[in-house]
Amino acid sequence: MRHRSGLTPLVTSASMLAMVAGVAMTTAGKTKPKPTAGPPKGEGVSFSGITEVLTWQEVFQPMNPETPAMGDGAKWHIDLYDYSKSEDIIGTIDGYTVGVYERPSDGHIIGWENAKAELLDTTFEIIGPIDLTAGFRGANEIKLTVPAVSGKYKGWVADWRYRVVKADRPPYWWQAELEGDILRMTNDPA
Repeated sequence: MRHRSGLTPLVTSASMLAMVAGVAMTTAGKTKPKPTAGPPKGEGVSFSGITEVLTWQEVFQPMNPETPAMGDGAKWHIDLYDYSKSEDIIGTIDGYTVGVYERPSDGHIIGWENAKAELLDTTFEIIGPIDLTAGFRGANEIKLTVPAVSGKYKGWVADWRYRVVKADRPPYWWQAELEGDILRMTNDPA
């Protein structure tokens, strides 16, 4: 087929379509993530034997531990100890919790917690929902996903697990046993 200029086109419409499709595939390929070299990898650090002791609180609305209600909550301060090693404070948690939602399936009051924790030379940020009813009734385990925002483990994420226990340390208000793992991906497939 001749162009009106008298020259033969170098590209036919079918080959033009293939070329455009090839460019599109090449462009689309650039947005795809590169495959990782091998399976995803990570590393972690575990901690256990930490005792949380509530040492100060300013109550928004009095909370009955047996039956927390909407709006119940407080600002609070918790000291962290490893009594197997010493009576010294090894960290702190400062924040607040308030009941914001009653779960229809079981009537549990779900609270919103907002706190900063200092532990293991790291600042952790605790923000999100927590089952107040389960926590105060001594559930076997309460789990929180807690990102490290500064310090030694900045960028890592902790899986905190705590269990409320009978308060046997002053001021005898509230106490829990804490353990967890601090993890990070070193070869993230995303």
